[in-house]
Amino acid sequence: MEGAQPFIDLLLRYRDTKLPAYREKIARARREAERQFKEHFVARMNEYINDARESFAEINHTLKEISFGEDQYSFSIRERPEKRQILEVPRTT
Repeated sequence: MEGAQPFIDLLLRYRDTKLPAYREKIARARREAERQFKEHFVARMNEYINDARESFAEINHTLKEISFGEDQYSFSIRERPEKRQILEVPRTT
């Protein structure tokens, strides 16, 4: 292993100083990617929910003009409070 000492020294320097810094950068990048994904996912889900609300409003408008015997029908959408947190993006700093 003659002449290997400079390489061993370099390896140890990277292991002891550079590697921890890279690990922290990787961890930060991962947290940021997860945050962006969650925000994007929640935004898309909210778009779909709003689209569904608009569709139900259109259906209800049409149903107002239709009678089923003496009955009329409509759809309603209610938010379940216990499910509200599902579509909230956790804010991290």
